[in-house]
Amino acid sequence: MAFSTEKKEMMINSLVERLPLIRQEMNVSQTELGEKVGLSRQSISSIERGISKLSWNNYLAIMMFLVANREKCTSLLNENNSDLDNDLNEVIKILDS
Repeated sequence: MAFSTEKKEMMINSLVERLPLIRQEMNVSQTELGEKVGLSRQSISSIERGISKLSWNNYLAIMMFLVANREKCTSLLNENNSDLDNDLNEVIKILDS
């Protein structure tokens, strides 16, 4: 399954908008997330503040971290965030194939 550039951008933007809240709910610092996905704390901070763009590969790394820790982040399943939950399920399908 391949995503268009526009779809990837939408998925990335959806995650970036919610990443600080997701990290807070999971009780994960920027440093801890960065260590898990191969980025520095400064990179995570820049991404969250909109200074740096999140690449597709780093998006997938963060989503894999979220998949592995899904039970810690109920906001992904919140009705208001259903687009992010759908994205997460699409990424799971990619990983399973």
